[in-house]
Amino acid sequence: MIKINSSGSLAGYVYRKDRQKYIVEEYAITLDYEALLQVSHESGSVRIEEDRLVLDEVDGFTIYLAAGRDYVMDRTMGWKNGHTHKRLDEQ
Repeated sequence: MIKINSSGSLAGYVYRKDRQKYIVEEYAITLDYEALLQVSHESGSVRIEEDRLVLDEVDGFTIYLAAGRDYVMDRTMGWKNGHTHKRLDEQ
């Protein structure tokens, strides 16, 4: 089984008043996001070569993809709900 993880952040991104009518003032977004790809296979082998996933002589495989972000629709929490890695890993 192979797990591939990718994450990023919108830290420093700023929405400006002129982009949306409903935004009264500029504010920074610091939301984080993450994606986790898992490949399980029957027989054969699976490996990563440079930027490619290589399935060699497998009889079958399943790809699972989970993605998330730390956004929560609650101003009192600062629009964030902790890091997503633990939640994604548990799925």
